[in-house]
Amino acid sequence: MSTLSLLGIIGIFLYTRLHLSKNGNSIRFKSLNANISELKKAESLFRSLIENNYDAIILSDINGFPIYQNPSVGKMLGWTSEERKMQNSAEIIHPDEIELVKTKMKEALENPGNAIYSAYRIRHKKGHYIYVEGSITNMLNDGNINALVSNFRDVTKHRENEEQIEFDRNNLSSLINNTNDLMWSVDKDLKLITSNNAFDKTMAQQSGNAIVKGGDILAEGFSKEQSNRFKIFYERALSGEAFTEIEYVDFPEEFWSEISFYPVRKDESVVGTACFSRNVTELKKSVKETLDMVEILQNKNKDLHQFSNIVSHNLRSPIAKIQGLASLFKTDPHQQIKGKSILECVEDEVNNLDNVVKDMYAIISVRDQVEKQKAYICFQTELQFIKQVLENQIIESKANITADFEKTEGIVSIKSYIYSIMLNLLSNAIKYRQPDIPLSIHISCTEDDKNIYLTVQDNGSGIDLQKNKDKIFGLYKRFHGNNIEGRGIGLNLVKAQAESLGGRIEVESAVNQGTTFKVCLPKNNI
Repeated sequence: MSTLSLLGIIGIFLYTRLHLSKNGNSIRFKSLNANISELKKAESLFRSLIENNYDAIILSDINGFPIYQNPSVGKMLGWTSEERKMQNSAEIIHPDEIELVKTKMKEALENPGNAIYSAYRIRHKKGHYIYVEGSITNMLNDGNINALVSNFRDVTKHRENEEQIEFDRNNLSSLINNTNDLMWSVDKDLKLITSNNAFDKTMAQQSGNAIVKGGDILAEGFSKEQSNRFKIFYERALSGEAFTEIEYVDFPEEFWSEISFYPVRKDESVVGTACFSRNVTELKKSVKETLDMVEILQNKNKDLHQFSNIVSHNLRSPIAKIQGLASLFKTDPHQQIKGKSILECVEDEVNNLDNVVKDMYAIISVRDQVEKQKAYICFQTELQFIKQVLENQIIESKANITADFEKTEGIVSIKSYIYSIMLNLLSNAIKYRQPDIPLSIHISCTEDDKNIYLTVQDNGSGIDLQKNKDKIFGLYKRFHGNNIEGRGIGLNLVKAQAESLGGRIEVESAVNQGTTFKVCLPKNNI
């Protein structure tokens, strides 16, 4: 029921009551007497409509004291009509909203007949406040009503629901926009639907331009390869697939992200995809560190196994010989063996024992000295030093050594390790040459975004990798008989040093066709 209709009903009701009270026993107006029955029916109807109205209706004087209130007021506020008679309306208005109500009252007084709408809180008889909204209309100048008419309804549940919705919205916004995880959604045309602050900031940093809502998610600023890759991801999600991918970038620094794509459905159709990206860099680094540690432990375990063999064989042999020579010395101190005195033979075995111990120390020291201070190393300069050290062998073998360091002139690393790697590979190339073919050795360096590759290639006697691939870098492993001087430690040392620098060594070889060693060294191992 509208306010004006309600006022009309109240007016008719009051007018009828007033008219009948003044002329109830008069038969001055025959027409009224003829219609008295109809008016009584109307009065009863109007009273029923007002008193059974769901909305609260209050008629107040100019000072705000109630003249009349319908039963809905009592149901809504708990106050009876008698309790309300001496109670000014301002007394039950929430203190925070008294000024608002005063302003609305003033506006109503200044605009007779106009409904002035407002929303505020009213105190219930039990002490709590309820939200109401409605209107106040100045009918003071209407002789039939002569009151301020308030018509309002309880909107507490609606208001609480709105506040809860607003709270949930703000809470959700806070959760979404105060996380470092990226969240965004894309429609079927690959247009951005919505995104959180982290996504907006990251996209602006990566592409140089913020992606606005409704903008192309694959806007300019991304590489062609990156755009194509993400286009495939979006197409997979829009086809109905939910999946997760790991993305890696190394510029300006290493960064891993775990990106999940979920189809957004409306009825049975996919209308978009919701995307979530989480920074897993630290997790990846932690896993890498764990794997590196496992690899180190595995290498340590291999070393221990090798050292066990050394102790059981290489150390045991010279010790057993020394013990045997000691027994001979007790029997005949002057006895000679192959033209040498017993003491000279003992000295030879002691030297062999010393060499074994030194070899063990060399391998252990590589594992323990990874944190040595690093410096810039020029490959050409190191090669010149090595040529001077190997001068006699180079002259004897007539080796032709060439080098190409134009693409990569040097590296930041442990100088002694790089020197040792180059020395051992060049020395081996000279040592295991083919006697009837002029020796040619070529050493070079190349690089890519992550690694530097040091390559030593020769045309020597080569190695049968089908038989020896798993043994080639083992300790005390030899593949060319005992007629060539050597203890089988050089390649093991090269491998240990390369791995300690975070790299690796690869080999290609065939019997009588030469050998190529490629040492991979990471650039970021600085």
